[in-house]
Amino acid sequence: MFRTLIFLLCLFSGLCQGQSPALSLSEALHNAKQHNLFLKQEQIRRSIGAVDLKKSKLYQNPIFNLQYLQLLPSSSQYSQGKSPLHPYNSQDWFQFTKRFQVFGQRTSRISLAKLSTSIVESEVQEATREVLFLVAMKWTDAWQALVAKNLAIKAADYLDVFMTQYDSAKAGPMKKDEKLRFDILDDHYDLQESQAEIEYSAILQELKLLMGTPQEIEVDLKDTLERVSFENMTLDSLVNLALTNRKDVKSLQEGLLQANQNIVYQRSLAIPQPEGGFIWNPQNAIPYVGIYFTQPLPFFDRNHTEVQRAKLMANSSELALEASLREVRAQVVSAFSNYSQKKTLVKRFYHNLADSDRLLKMIREESIKGKDPIVDIWEAEQTWFQTYTLYYDAFVDYRKSYISLLYQLNLLDEVQ
Repeated sequence: MFRTLIFLLCLFSGLCQGQSPALSLSEALHNAKQHNLFLKQEQIRRSIGAVDLKKSKLYQNPIFNLQYLQLLPSSSQYSQGKSPLHPYNSQDWFQFTKRFQVFGQRTSRISLAKLSTSIVESEVQEATREVLFLVAMKWTDAWQALVAKNLAIKAADYLDVFMTQYDSAKAGPMKKDEKLRFDILDDHYDLQESQAEIEYSAILQELKLLMGTPQEIEVDLKDTLERVSFENMTLDSLVNLALTNRKDVKSLQEGLLQANQNIVYQRSLAIPQPEGGFIWNPQNAIPYVGIYFTQPLPFFDRNHTEVQRAKLMANSSELALEASLREVRAQVVSAFSNYSQKKTLVKRFYHNLADSDRLLKMIREESIKGKDPIVDIWEAEQTWFQTYTLYYDAFVDYRKSYISLLYQLNLLDEVQ
């Protein structure tokens, strides 16, 4: 039904022409995904996450320690006749050590970085979902404004055609009050056309910003929009689909995993990192070699405060996930109910269109023949216009409810 409707609307509006290319919703979403500056900024976070992951895999740098001791000339041990820098008169200390990450500290740090990278990816995809929703809604607003503009044009054309036919039929001159009524109605249509044109131009500017394109655009009235059918899907299956697809839910799930992994990591830090290595120590031309080892003793600080903090953060993440799961269920139930009701409502409005067309045609013919008073055609014109306006308002509400359902299910990509 709706595909036929859009085709009839295109014929009705006469907007298949235009200097700027007609932009379908799928094209608008595709352009936004490619060129939206906010999304480009979000996508940089992917590269930052990859750098952080690479950094987490790096080993700690070794430590080099150099000490030099000079024997004073006044000392009885000072070798006379030798320069102050001679090995007999100096001692050197060369120490090469490294800190060691123990108890899985490095492995835990890498796991945390991987989870952080995955969370960033989910957040970028969630930002994409939000931008696509804004683009879809703004495109629909532009579609509605364009329909309103063409409806006013068509209504004014109908009125002009009637006046021409009435004068040609010589059904008798109109009274001044009757002529004034038609003039006011015609002005009313002109004002509505101008108002819709202003609104349409403003919405297109906002749409261009969301799409990230400087080019002039128009919306495609022939776009049928519906790419995904929900006819055979139950409410439970829709909820499960949303919980599977939604990246905000996935981000919270990964956040809980990260919080639990952080507990493991903080516990591993309860054991301080030892430092060990080798020493080369020539003393007054006598070579010495040895080993170096130091171990902080966790008598006072066993990282217990950070472990406690990590546990609290894990509890918070768990509650946030549970709240999000409930919220998603409620959002899907509400969106699907709204979509179903709007779909039923728009079908009811659709059946009134044919009756309105038939009534207008019948009264127009009778008025031209002089069988019906002129006021009847004036009222029929208004009834026709109001019927179509109510229908298109209901149709736009239905479209927005469909977009909202796709948004809740994270299926807006399916429109592309």
